[in-house]
Amino acid sequence: MFPAIKARTILISGLALLMVAGGVFAIARWRIAHRPKPAPIAAVPPPITQVTLTGRVEPRTVVSVAAPTEGVLDKYFVEVNQEVFEGQLVGRIRNPKLDEAEQHAVADLDKAESRVTTIEGEQLKARLEASRAAADQSRARNDVARLQKDYDRQQGLWAAGATPRLTWEKTQKDYNDAKADVEKEDAAAQAAAARESALGRDLETAKQAVTEATAAVERAKGAAAAAEIHSPVDGIVLERQELQGLAVDPSMKELVKIATELTSLQVVAALNLTDASALARIHAGQAAMVQVPELSPDGIAGTVREIRGGTVIVDFTVPDAPPKLGQPAQVIIKF
Repeated sequence: MFPAIKARTILISGLALLMVAGGVFAIARWRIAHRPKPAPIAAVPPPITQVTLTGRVEPRTVVSVAAPTEGVLDKYFVEVNQEVFEGQLVGRIRNPKLDEAEQHAVADLDKAESRVTTIEGEQLKARLEASRAAADQSRARNDVARLQKDYDRQQGLWAAGATPRLTWEKTQKDYNDAKADVEKEDAAAQAAAARESALGRDLETAKQAVTEATAAVERAKGAAAAAEIHSPVDGIVLERQELQGLAVDPSMKELVKIATELTSLQVVAALNLTDASALARIHAGQAAMVQVPELSPDGIAGTVREIRGGTVIVDFTVPDAPPKLGQPAQVIIKF
């Protein structure tokens, strides 16, 4: 009996061990099946060696032109991107008061010049009249001198009773008439000379009025010229405020913008990079390559001048001034 019990006990123990081993094995397989998969290794992007930015060609130096006076902007005489030279008329401002003052000044000058012309004509007539009066005066005096000799001789003869009464009386009458004629011609000559002298004074006054009127016209024209907009420099018209027909005044400091020093240019390019590390590697003084097909088939060496807000400004120079500005450009910056 005891051997049977012992065998049964051994069998039960073996079955228990098998069950435990099966459970352990099942648990191990479940753990293996449900083991978490390792995360895939992310691919490392290649390092950025350069960036390319886009922008437009702009001048480095810009001169602003203010409205020289108040008034209404009449018109411009130049277009954007047109080359201009120093002193060139680029626009005109109409000021009714200045126009009216100039018209009055010109009218006054015309009157003064007309007065001078009239007086000069009258003076010429007065000179001719004075010349004739002087000639008549000289003739009358010569006649008096001649008749006085005859009168003195006949007077002596009459006193001696050696000449007829009628002859004496005729000689006396002729002499007296000649003296009266001399007095008349003297008065006429004096009057002609006085008129010529007066006209001379009037002419001087009229000429002075012409001088003053001419100065007034020049001042009026100068004021009108101040309403003209002239370029202060050589360059290219970059911008102009389209205010034709509207009121302007000297507070408008940028009525026209003119680009100068046109061989020194810049590109203002937008910083649209998403890689913060690339942005951090752009700095002032960094070398850059500017590509502007309209200016050169080859790249143009440039330098980063500054980073301002969301833009990078790159300076570069060209041997000749471009015919216009605003061309599209690419900037390549290598790290």
